[in-house]
Amino acid sequence: MSTAEGVLIQISRADFFAIAYAAWGLLFVVAAGATLIDDGFGIPVVLNAAGGLLGFGIAGYYHFRPESMDNGTDPAPQAWFEVAGIMIALGVLTTVVGPVLFVAFPNAGILS
Repeated sequence: MSTAEGVLIQISRADFFAIAYAAWGLLFVVAAGATLIDDGFGIPVVLNAAGGLLGFGIAGYYHFRPESMDNGTDPAPQAWFEVAGIMIALGVLTTVVGPVLFVAFPNAGILS
């Protein structure tokens, strides 16, 4: 794994995981809100909200207790930022290109 010297943003490993879990929690809270607006209150809203709160709780735990993980106070390696960037790019690509493909080719797929 590469070292942390070349990273533009220097954060600890624990804070890197805290940011990742906070983003995960935010994704679930947004999904809960969208489901609440679209379908009303139900089990999916409760489960998504619980998943979001779990993500926020884990993020807070890692942020306030970095010693709870191995080498939690060491700087995060550059490879972690690269992998996170690839994951974010693939998520955006899926979110943007997926609906366009379903509109362009409505009869192509496993549901047709």
